[in-house]
Amino acid sequence: NGCREYYGNNANNVRLVLSDNFEQGTYAPWISIGGSVVDLSNESLNNNGHSLRGETGDVFGRDMMNVPIQNNKEYKLSWWMKSESLLAEFYMNIRGHDTDGHVFSEPFADSGVDSAFQNIEPGRWHYYTASAYIDTLDVLDPDLIDEFEIQILTVTPLANQGLYIDN
Repeated sequence: NGCREYYGNNANNVRLVLSDNFEQGTYAPWISIGGSVVDLSNESLNNNGHSLRGETGDVFGRDMMNVPIQNNKEYKLSWWMKSESLLAEFYMNIRGHDTDGHVFSEPFADSGVDSAFQNIEPGRWHYYTASAYIDTLDVLDPDLIDEFEIQILTVTPLANQGLYIDN
């Protein structure tokens, strides 16, 4: 009959909504949260490359105010990560709030749910993917959103050690 059903990338339903590259000499739109430290690093998967350096035990994130996130869609993140100390737990959430006090939070990576984010060995690069279905974004008033970001938090026996994110 000529009709076909497609899944995945062939279904034309995959869109790239953000991609970070630290090779341009800046870590923007990544941000420190609550006094944490973020900076560019020469620690990278590529020769003469760069990565983002945060610190274990701190919370840091990526500003998402200009990223077109929609309700009732699934989002997938992928990244390379390396730590200088054991990561007992790793969390990545997408969070937002508006000036009316409404809060949105959705976990991407949760060590309480996925053992891939528990007891991450230090000293080498690991590749990760995580996904979340966003269906509660409508708690925020789109005209009043004043913060929207991805937050990364680690629990570790050694705080203030390097945590590197690369593309």
